[in-house]
Amino acid sequence: MSDVIETIKKRSSTRGYTEEPLTEAELDALLHAGLQAPTAANKQEIHFTVLDGGHPILRELEEEKQKERREMGGRGSEGTRLLVLYADY
Repeated sequence: MSDVIETIKKRSSTRGYTEEPLTEAELDALLHAGLQAPTAANKQEIHFTVLDGGHPILRELEEEKQKERREMGGRGSEGTRLLVLYADY
């Protein structure tokens, strides 16, 4: 059992993303698709918030992302955008 726990703790997944930011049309398509998704009991109490530009949360995330990339031998990027989905249940 301890081998399983150690494997879970050490697991990581790195995705390959491009440096190209989403266009407004792509973001709109994602938001529209999210609004079409089914919800529990069809309550439709889903809300989206998109943080863009110089928002303080984004600056902090960008700094952390650049730090991680430097540690991994890569370079940082600009233009972080955060899409937050939350629901009232």
